[in-house]
Amino acid sequence: MRILVTNDDGIQSDGIWSLAKSLQKIAEVKVVAPDRDKSGTGTSMTIVDVVRVDEFVSPVKGIQAFSVQGTPADSVILGTETLFSEPFDLVFAGINRGANLGLDILNSGTVGGALNGYYRKISSVAISAFYSPATVDINFDTAAEIAVTVARELHSNPPAKPQLLNINVPDSTSGVIEGVEITRIGPRAYLENIEIGRDGRRTHYWIRHNKPVLDETPQGTDLWAIENNMVSITPIDLSFNPGIENPTAKSLTRKIASSLSLNQNQ
Repeated sequence: MRILVTNDDGIQSDGIWSLAKSLQKIAEVKVVAPDRDKSGTGTSMTIVDVVRVDEFVSPVKGIQAFSVQGTPADSVILGTETLFSEPFDLVFAGINRGANLGLDILNSGTVGGALNGYYRKISSVAISAFYSPATVDINFDTAAEIAVTVARELHSNPPAKPQLLNINVPDSTSGVIEGVEITRIGPRAYLENIEIGRDGRRTHYWIRHNKPVLDETPQGTDLWAIENNMVSITPIDLSFNPGIENPTAKSLTRKIASSLSLNQNQ
């Protein structure tokens, strides 16, 4: 089994090497990741400039690694398309420092990296470790071992079609994990505050993702699972089929058709 590993915290982060080292127990692992923190870049790709790549001295013996002056998406594209001649069986992105929950996954570089593996018909997993503000050192070990279990299962019992999974692991340093739940994507828990400062005559703005907006956590969501100290496994369905039955979309269809003088029987 061959596994490509990336992240959005940067190739020097502890989480990516905890993940790579654990997966090396069961697979040939290659690491391709951004050369610096690229959190919040989502699925962003570098298409208006060149992307530079350097070989990186791996802290884990036997793992070949490359550092990319780009995003997690760039890293997976390069890793699957040109840096290695052999195909990959799985793509893992993480272990992210902090959870990727709710609609925030649309901004997540961790999920963006996994998504680009999925685009290439490779089952791909984004995995993140939740931690509380009081946590000094994040325990990545539990998430790393869960990743091994997931990789082994996906390889030994391959799904009928490639999967895109977002997995979040509770802060296992603060207590015993209560269970494992299949969840759906929850709402957004935070919006952004803007901090304004000045550098001499110039004004600068710092976007902080720290404005709580959620009063109640819906049961069955990824947010709910983590709040209840459970591992959350969220299969991400990109078919968007539910939109076909959306009443707002149906109403808009009729209105637009009418404005264009079209016959529309919906």
